[in-house]
Amino acid sequence: MSRDSSIRCRCEPPEEQGFESLAAYTRGGFHPIIIGDMLPKHGTCLDLTKEPRYRIYQKLGFGAFGMVWLAWDMLVERWVAVKVCNGTAELASDGTASECTSSETELAKLRQMATVCNEHEGHKYIIEMYDTFTIHGPNGYHECLVTVVILPLSGLQWFPEFDAQRAAGQILAGFAYLHQQGLAHGDPTKHSLGVAVPPLNQLTDEEVEERFDAINETFEDTRWRPVMAVDTDYPEGSVPAYLTETFPLAKFLAYRGLLPSSQTFEIRIFDFGRAFWTDQGVDELPGCCHFDYEPPEVQIHSMSHGKVGTPWSKEADIWAVACLLTALQISGLNGQSLMNLDDWDDRRLFKCCQLGGEPPQEWLKYWDLEGLRVTTQGVDKDPLPHYWNRDEAWESLKFGDVQNRDALVDLLRAMVRTEPKERTPLHSLLDHPYITGLSGVGDLHDGQIKASGCKGVADVYQLG
Repeated sequence: MSRDSSIRCRCEPPEEQGFESLAAYTRGGFHPIIIGDMLPKHGTCLDLTKEPRYRIYQKLGFGAFGMVWLAWDMLVERWVAVKVCNGTAELASDGTASECTSSETELAKLRQMATVCNEHEGHKYIIEMYDTFTIHGPNGYHECLVTVVILPLSGLQWFPEFDAQRAAGQILAGFAYLHQQGLAHGDPTKHSLGVAVPPLNQLTDEEVEERFDAINETFEDTRWRPVMAVDTDYPEGSVPAYLTETFPLAKFLAYRGLLPSSQTFEIRIFDFGRAFWTDQGVDELPGCCHFDYEPPEVQIHSMSHGKVGTPWSKEADIWAVACLLTALQISGLNGQSLMNLDDWDDRRLFKCCQLGGEPPQEWLKYWDLEGLRVTTQGVDKDPLPHYWNRDEAWESLKFGDVQNRDALVDLLRAMVRTEPKERTPLHSLLDHPYITGLSGVGDLHDGQIKASGCKGVADVYQLG
């Protein structure tokens, strides 16, 4: 009997309604937790001296690498976020949960980052880790990371007057700091960024009681679904007694005036599940980065099954950060990536190279460039003209009412290059006019390779 058929829950499909999938509660998956639980529970922590400390109040989110809960730190008396990572079958040599002793965990990366110099401006934009511990449960060993509470950028429609240009400077500084420490993030998307909400902890004792009451009131509105085992031999305790939907923290804070203002918000980079040290290199990362953010060398590496192109790198981070900045600058928090594409691989790669420059000839062995057609109202017509004029490609992009458009385009073009080594390092862009707000960006003229008699890119293929 399959796992899904062995348990029942009155929510179908659960993951589309703010509920996690029951199939994720398995060996190597989620740890069963319900509202009101204490972490770590007695007898579950590998550190036998650690007392129960964190009271679970609401579920903040879940993903490929674990689940995050809003909790009250009973020792320090503050709100925290507790990320309970997916389970592993054994412990690494350093005593942390890891399926393979040679692989570094997210916890190990954050620990090492905490030991390096923090005088760099970008250090404060990395999520702050308060505490760590490892617990053992029915689904394996789980690393638990206790951090500041943050609001993911992917769900901040409640944020008033979001200052995208200010956010761009913080994002560049944060990722530049990671790169200078020798760490590539591997997934620089909106889903890996958040805004710190320190107002949660800047409260008097009376206000804390009021916040407790307010949080408690949300229980009445929180949807939950009981979980029942059909198979009597189903592993006891491997799933929670019920599932709860993800708590809309941003909405809750907005209604109570606790969101930071547009001039005081601070970005936090989190989710280091795909991060790696650049001096070690990787052939394949866990999970995946959304294809809207994938640079061309990573796309062709996948299309050719590793024969050309390269796997993810620090330079791939730079391309992805450019896509991220575009999403925030053009349409704010609900914006689309620079490569907001629903096309198949060949056409998506073509659009990337139009903006980034001519691809290496060796790529064409694994890329059906000749088969691409101009599409009009869903109908494929004439072959696409194969020339690479970056100026025309960028001019055809639709940036709407973005302020300082020329400076923004100049910043993005420095990062969006088909050749990874030609992408400008992020630390060199921290004093760019778009980031500093200074004027002085001149006309943009890259080398052009244009076939005789061809129409302009803007005439035959809209990239906006």
